[in-house]
Amino acid sequence: MDVEDRQTIERMKEEILEIIKFNGDASFATLCQRMEGFKGDLALEWEEGSNIFLWFNISKEVELALVELLNEQKIYGQTTQPLVYLVDGAFPRVKVAGKQKKYKKPRWLPIVFYINKEV
Repeated sequence: MDVEDRQTIERMKEEILEIIKFNGDASFATLCQRMEGFKGDLALEWEEGSNIFLWFNISKEVELALVELLNEQKIYGQTTQPLVYLVDGAFPRVKVAGKQKKYKKPRWLPIVFYINKEV
């Protein structure tokens, strides 16, 4: 990863934190609407091979920024009701995941991000 990519990821991490702090939480829909460079061609899968996805059409930089923030324990994700995403203005055209751990067809697991209290 070159210096420019690292700077982009660090900028996105700061932007994600600012959005969550401002709102108190943030869905993928909120992040998508407020972040430049959010959209891309990746789908973020909950667990490889599960066919459960957290969100679709995100950039590699956003994925890396979110993974780093989660690994650094600056943020955490919590499942939420799909209605949150309707209110936030975006809802994927995929069935919502239930209690199964794996699906034959793609499913969506709606989550919202929060700031850890220690941050």
